[in-house]
Amino acid sequence: MAEADLCASIAQATQSPATTSKSSIGKAFPSKANGASSFVYLGELEQLVGLCAWWAFKTWGKYNRAYTFTKRIESFTEHCNLDEIPFTVLYLSEEGLPLGMASLRLNDGIRPEIGPWLGSVYVDPSVRRLGIGARLVKEIERKAKEIGYDKIYLLTYEETLPNWYLKLGWTEVGEDVCHGNPVTVMEIDLK
Repeated sequence: MAEADLCASIAQATQSPATTSKSSIGKAFPSKANGASSFVYLGELEQLVGLCAWWAFKTWGKYNRAYTFTKRIESFTEHCNLDEIPFTVLYLSEEGLPLGMASLRLNDGIRPEIGPWLGSVYVDPSVRRLGIGARLVKEIERKAKEIGYDKIYLLTYEETLPNWYLKLGWTEVGEDVCHGNPVTVMEIDLK
């Protein structure tokens, strides 16, 4: 299957939560026994690698055209870990529908002397501004501390996001260039 066809099929299969019927949810994604929203690691639901790759491709693909959808599938396949880096955390609705993700990786394309890096923070547009992104970031921070890290970093291409991360306790440490694009670099102390 050509990459463009694969992208189109993933896009069609991953409608936003607002347009997905409850009857179709249970067929594709597990529901939680207690009916509560929750975190799950990509390593526990490897069938969602394509969805994570699609979210990343459609959100950040414009910043690095060489990082194709196929390469993102390969990358997220490597993120199927539970207790070691790289890993990806997904936020699931009460019905088990994936609403967002965040990852922790050793490097994110710049400054290889520091790490690890928070990346791929994504929330479905239909459920943004409900605190899901902040919960994902805090879960990554918690897990990073649990596995022994005192500090983590992030980069953002978007000019408005540093203010959001500042509200979550992050600190700006400078500017850089990633794949030819200006980025803001931030860190958080987990001690």
